[in-house]
Amino acid sequence: MNIFYEWADQDQTILNVQFSQGWTFAEHEDCYLATKTLIAEQPNVVNAIWDFSNVTTMPLHALTNFSAFDKRMGTPSNFGLLVIVTNPRFMDTMINVANRTFANRRNRILMADTLEAAHTLLMDRRVGVAAAV
Repeated sequence: MNIFYEWADQDQTILNVQFSQGWTFAEHEDCYLATKTLIAEQPNVVNAIWDFSNVTTMPLHALTNFSAFDKRMGTPSNFGLLVIVTNPRFMDTMINVANRTFANRRNRILMADTLEAAHTLLMDRRVGVAAAV
C-alpha cells in the first residue's frame, strides 16, 4: 500500500495521510473510505494533511479522477481544513489541481512545503478561530 494514514494528535482532530511514489487511485479510494468513517465518528471538526512530499509524479488523469471522486464520495459534515504538503517543484501543479478540483472548498484548502509547516498552519487557524469567539 502506497498510502498510509494515522491520527496526528491524541484528540483525533488531525488526520495525517502519507502518499508514497507509485500510489494509485484505487489505493486512494480504499484509504478515503476508511478515513471518511474515522472522521465521521469524531464529535469535533477533523482537519486532514495530505503529505505528497515524497511524490514526484501523480497518476494519469489526476484532475479528472480527483474531481469525479469528490463528487461521488462527498465529505463528512465535520471535515474542516485540508492541508496539502508537496515538495516545492510540485507545489504550483498541486495548487492548480486543488483549486480547480475543489472550487467549492477553495478557502478550506491550504498548501505547505513540509509536514511541520502543515501542522503550524492548522494550529494558527485554531488560534484564530478561538480568538474570534
